[in-house]
Amino acid sequence: MPFKDPEKYKQYQKEYRMRPENIKRKREVGIEYRSKNKEILSKKSKEKWQNRTDEQKLIDYEYGKKYRKENKDRISKQRRGFWANRPDKKVKAEKDRLKKWRKDNAEVLKTIRQIKRTVLIEMLGGKCARCGATGYLEFDHINPDEKSFLINPLYNMEKLKPELKKCQLLCYPCHMEKTKEDFLNGKIMKDPVDLMKSRDDRHEREF
Repeated sequence: MPFKDPEKYKQYQKEYRMRPENIKRKREVGIEYRSKNKEILSKKSKEKWQNRTDEQKLIDYEYGKKYRKENKDRISKQRRGFWANRPDKKVKAEKDRLKKWRKDNAEVLKTIRQIKRTVLIEMLGGKCARCGATGYLEFDHINPDEKSFLINPLYNMEKLKPELKKCQLLCYPCHMEKTKEDFLNGKIMKDPVDLMKSRDDRHEREF
């Protein structure tokens, strides 16, 4: 009899729990329980989360950071699936919510953008790589073919640092001159006049 030996009993219990029919039944019971006690469980979870100690917050942060790093592709796939399968009504509601949030927090976002932009500029030397000017500086991708995205100060610093290594600082006139050179050499396909217009608009927002 497996019940007389603790080790055999433990193994028997493990095998019993891992049977497909038992796994399915346990999952169904769990779903039913959570459905019936949704409000109670939500309240308990919220209270537990708010009452964490500083030590527990640090543990949770490190665990989350490690999990996201180890499951980067899985999380990315789940997010793409979630966003792609949302109803149009929810998409519109989310866009409206974000639009309102950006409007309500415009000054805060502007301050954060300016502070982080200053930090990024200092990381690249704080002056134009061609003429040495220190005003109206812009981030230029040295090799346009290596460009993954525009440098946006509101992005996460961990995301920005690898992209920043591909860049140099250029003042507005030098940046336009380099853009013209890249266009004439076939490195970029967009008309420099259009690029100049978009940069003028960006300067009006940032300065």
